[in-house]
Amino acid sequence: DPPMPRRRVLVVHTGGTIGMQRMANGGGYAVLPGSLARVLAAMPEFQSALLPEWRLTELTPLLDSSCMAPAQWERIARAIVDDYDRCDGFVVLHGTDTMAYTASALSFMLLGLENSATEDADAWLGFTDATEHQAKLAETVQPELVTNPPSPKMPPQLSAEPAADA
Repeated sequence: DPPMPRRRVLVVHTGGTIGMQRMANGGGYAVLPGSLARVLAAMPEFQSALLPEWRLTELTPLLDSSCMAPAQWERIARAIVDDYDRCDGFVVLHGTDTMAYTASALSFMLLGLENSATEDADAWLGFTDATEHQAKLAETVQPELVTNPPSPKMPPQLSAEPAADA
C-alpha cells in the first residue's frame, strides 16, 4: 500500500504575544512581521515528517488582540475559507484579550465548517533565551497540529450574520 498522504494544516497568525520578539535595544517586546515564521522554520519540532504539512500565514497588520474587531474576524474567516480546499485543519494563533469573542464570531461566520479549526493563545513573555522561547512555542502549537483527525470536506458558508433559527 502507498503511504497515506500527510494532512495539511494552515496556521493563521493574527498577532499577540506568541509572535513577539525581544527588541535588540532592550526596549521590550514587539510583534514583528516574519519573526514567528523564522522561529518556526528553525525549530526541528516543526520539521518532523510525523507532523502534518503546515503553512503559516500572517495577517497584515499583526494586531494585539485588544484591537480585534469584526473587520479582523472577517479577515481570519476569509483566510480559512480561501485555503479550505487545500487544508485538513486550521490553527488560529491569537492573543488572549479577546480570544473568546473571536472564537464566538468565527463559529457563526464559518457555518458548515467540516475541517478542524482550533484557536489557541498563550500569554507569555520574559523568556531569557531562545531555547526557552522555542520550547513554549512548541508546547502551544504542536499539539494542535496532531490531535485533530481529518473530516469530510464540505465548503463552509461564510456569513457575517448568525444563522436564522429554523
